[in-house]
Amino acid sequence: MIEFVAGQSRAMPHFALQLATAAFLALGVLPSTAAADTPVNAELSSLVVVVAGFPDDEGMARIALMLGKQEYESEDEGPHRASLSISGGRVEWKLSDLRHGEYAIQVFHDANANEELDSSWMGAPKEHYGFSNNPPRRLGPAKWKDAKFTIDTPEVEKTIHLMAPPF
Repeated sequence: MIEFVAGQSRAMPHFALQLATAAFLALGVLPSTAAADTPVNAELSSLVVVVAGFPDDEGMARIALMLGKQEYESEDEGPHRASLSISGGRVEWKLSDLRHGEYAIQVFHDANANEELDSSWMGAPKEHYGFSNNPPRRLGPAKWKDAKFTIDTPEVEKTIHLMAPPF
């Protein structure tokens, strides 16, 4: 907060505190807020996602990993997203330092590289798509209960087989 006294700004103490905090963070004396969000003894894991079934290597694979049901069902973009080049009709995505918990994956073949899943006027996908656990096709995206999986070991591997558009 900046405080004005007799025409002078007293922002310097606040700025000095910010500068000192940044220096301590850089030196590792204070934990960062990211580290503070993770319990000290939290176990971290790595995840390898293999996606197969791309009809060709054109365009991009758009893939997202969501932590928890709320993030999965949200319209907001989560922190774990990637656009990957396709090679030989497949992609591989490696992530590390993931907290243990329940996750789900959504992926689609962005064949025309427009950064969105193209759909018909009825809302049906026009591009290949898939979800973790490879649930059967249904109207709309897979339900959380069908796509969720648990990360609770040092390394987890998931393979997703894309579904062709319904029409």
